[in-house]
Formats: sequence, C-alpha cells, structure tokens
Amino acid sequence: MATSDDVEAKQRERENYLIAFYDLTRDEGLHWSTHRAVADKASIAEDRIMAVSHDLSGNGLVVLRTMGGVDGYVELTPSGVKEAERLIIARGSVPEEPARAAESTPESDRLWAESYLPMLKLAFEAFAKEGSWPDIDNLQRRLDQARHEIDVTEAVRQLPRLPGELRVAVPSNVSIPLRLLRYLPEAAGVLAICLELIRRAVDLYYSDVAELRLTSDDPGIAVFGTSEMTQVAARLLISDFPSPIAGGGFGPEGQWNLGISGASARLFRGVGSMDDYFARQYEIRLESQKQLTTFTEVTHVGTSWSVPEGTLAGEPIYVPSIFVVMPFEESWSTGVYDFIRRAVRSLHYSDKGVIRSDKITQPGKIDQQILKAIVSAHIVVGDITDSNPNVMWELGYAEAAKVPSVILNQRIDESPFDLANTRQVPYRLAPTDDDEENLAKHIQSALEERWAVSDAER
Repeated sequence: MATSDDVEAKQRERENYLIAFYDLTRDEGLHWSTHRAVADKASIAEDRIMAVSHDLSGNGLVVLRTMGGVDGYVELTPSGVKEAERLIIARGSVPEEPARAAESTPESDRLWAESYLPMLKLAFEAFAKEGSWPDIDNLQRRLDQARHEIDVTEAVRQLPRLPGELRVAVPSNVSIPLRLLRYLPEAAGVLAICLELIRRAVDLYYSDVAELRLTSDDPGIAVFGTSEMTQVAARLLISDFPSPIAGGGFGPEGQWNLGISGASARLFRGVGSMDDYFARQYEIRLESQKQLTTFTEVTHVGTSWSVPEGTLAGEPIYVPSIFVVMPFEESWSTGVYDFIRRAVRSLHYSDKGVIRSDKITQPGKIDQQILKAIVSAHIVVGDITDSNPNVMWELGYAEAAKVPSVILNQRIDESPFDLANTRQVPYRLAPTDDDEENLAKHIQSALEERWAVSDAER
C-alpha cells in the first residue's frame, strides 16, 4: 500500500516533469520533446519516465505523439503549459532563459555559416545528392568521423531566424535556408539558378499564361544550367519561405513542376540579386509580424473580414478556418490530421479552426455541410494519397470556388495524370520536423493568398 510519502514523491515527480518540459520548449512554436530529453532535464530515471508520461497523458497534460520508447516524441498540451506555468509561479522560481538564436542579418548569417562551415558543406552535399536534407544523427556521425568538433543539434538551434520564424526544441533534420547557403562557395552555381527561377516565376505571373507553374520542360529554363543543378535549385526553392514558389512535385525521371503564388510573386517583382531576394524576405516577415500583433482572430463571413482589436499575451493570435479533406478509414488518417494541426500551431495560430467533415457535430445533411465548409473556409488542406475519389471531388469543388488549397501526398510519383503538374507537398508516413516546417510554410502561403484576394474584394 502506497504511503503518503510515496504519493507526495510521485506528485513531485509529475511537477518536475511538467516544469522541465516547459523549460525545454518554452521558446518554441511547438512544445515537443523526447521522453529521454525530459527525463534528463527533470532528473527522472529512464525506467520511470514512460510511466510518468502515460500518467500525465491520462490527465490531458501531454500527448504521446510517436512510438520509440524513451526516444519517442511527446507534446506538452496547452493545458500542460498552463499547469507548468502555475507550478513555476507557486514555487517562486523561474527557469533559466534558454539561449536564443540570433535574428537573421547578413552579419549574423555569415558568422553562423563560418562557424559551422564543415557542417554546412556536408548538409548541402547530401541535399544535392538525395534531394532532401539529412537527419541530424547521420550528419553528426559524418562530422565526428571527420574529427570536426561540431554539435549539430546546437548548431541547428542557433541558426539565425527571420522575424517570426520558429524552431523546435529537439530538431530531427538539418534544413538550411538559401540565405545561409550564399556563404558556401560550392552552392554558388545553384543559387544563381535559384535567382533565375525566381525571376521566371514572377515573369510568368505577369504574363498571360493560364496556369501559374514552372516546369522542367520549359525551354526558357534549360539555359539556366544542367538539369541536375536546376532540379536541386527547384527543390531548394520549394521549402524556402517566403518566395514566389508555392509547392510542387518531382517525378522519377528528373521532371518537376513548381506552383507560383500570385500573392508572393508581386512582392518579388524586379528582384535584382539573391541579396535583394533575402532582404525582401526579411521585410516581408517583419511586416507580417507587425500585422499579426494587431490581430486576435480573423473571421470570414461571405466576402467580408472582421479583425477584432487587441491581443492576449501567450495566446494564439489568429484562428484560421482550415477545412481538411482526407480519407478517414486509413490507418494513417488520425496521425496526418494531427500533423496538419501541429503545422498550424507552429505558425502561432490556433488549431481550433482546423476541422474535417467527421468532426462536424451540427445536425444536417453531411454533403451540404461539406460544401458549405469548403466555401466558407480560408483555405482547404487535402491529402490525395492513394487518390481517394471523395477527396479528389472535394478539392475540385474548392478549386471551382476559388478557395486556396494545400495538397498533401505521401507518394507524389503515384499522382493521377491530371494532378501530376499540380503543386503538392510531400511528407513521410512518420512526419519529421522538416515535413512539418515545409507544410507550415505552404499553409502560410495559402493563407496569404487568401488575404490578398480578400483585400482586393474589400
């Protein structure tokens, strides 16, 4: 039988867990960590940490997100954050401020790149070869084998950030933005092609073409460089934000296509150099942050928008209406739905407006409710993995209603013929931080496209 001392010890253990978790992630857009990291921070034995996590998940204070035992991921919920803050105040102690990444400027970018040049070079080589950024563990091993004294996780945490740009407490992948690659000589040729692709995207926006997309078979692109280098540039641009590029797809034979965001293309008109491009990125993010500080919630009613004044400290300041269309019966459906909501929260938006049709609780005909939800949403996020016919029809309805869409696909190379050239966001069945950041960028781009249309209608 448990004694009062045992009960008190377990309660103290739970409190230490919550405070440590909060301390690890309080500077992040997502309150995610591994069980092991929390155990180390809270001085909880590894053979106890899973029991504590499960206990707190039963109270809604944490959510177990991935398998993997002590190396699996767990999320501190909004209720967990509030409870941790309450405990900190009650104990009369404030955790030590974590080291913050520098704001991105040409000088801070250059200093970071010079400090981690061997890592930067290896990461870029891996991206050019594989088409994706390497995971941290593999990159750390390669650096250790080469006898470089670089802590990859710490380097990623200290990567200079644009205004409002977020990072996670325990990153799993290295993702290097273009503005840092400019200090890597080996990337100069690819960056020159990036500039030409950006200019071409802007030119297409202002032309009379019906479809806003860049494709690998565009004769105007062939002169930029080899097909291999051009594909690397296209892959880099698809995950660089903000930019005129909004999603895309890559085929097995080297073919690719990139969508063009009209709302963003206007902001990069006349870009003269990559330095000019990077300067505009900074100004766009800075202006976006200024605007967000005046919002608490934006509500769409027909074609009108209302913006309540004021903000609440520590609360999400924007509640976008995002309708999710996806199959419900697949084994991966719930996990992907959570993946979408996490990406929304990583932008410091509330996920309360992220809904799919099986979550609609009002009485009525479900088909009519779905159509109403699509036309009244700010954006639609659809998963076309395995080409579910209902999902395809609903995305077609959204396109006809001129509602911006973000299309997810686990297997882009298996896309239906009529969607092969549609911008799509790839992701893994067990989404990584890199996947989440990429999806968040496309959600932000789609929302900005919606805002631009609304402003024009007002």
